[in-house]
Amino acid sequence: MSISKVRQDRSTVIRIPPQFDFKQHVEFRRTVDDVLEQDQAGEIVIDFAGTHSVDSAGLGMLLNLRDAARGTGRSVVLTNASGAVRQMLETAQFKKVFEIR
Repeated sequence: MSISKVRQDRSTVIRIPPQFDFKQHVEFRRTVDDVLEQDQAGEIVIDFAGTHSVDSAGLGMLLNLRDAARGTGRSVVLTNASGAVRQMLETAQFKKVFEIR
């Protein structure tokens, strides 16, 4: 499974694959660049519904996205994280820098 994006109302949803790690960095960067350049959505939603693992590279990609989105006046929301993914986000204290739904 690869990274995909879909426009929903005022948001762009980026769906993350089962493993979100360094192997996805090029595809994730391409997707993010496309969203930031083409979409006018005010909110970028990262959907972890089908994701079961995230490593430190994945966390770093999320932080880079947050910085890039902030520079264009957009917000980033993390959704549907459960199990090990939610635990990793909590351990990294991402609730201090992201809205997590």
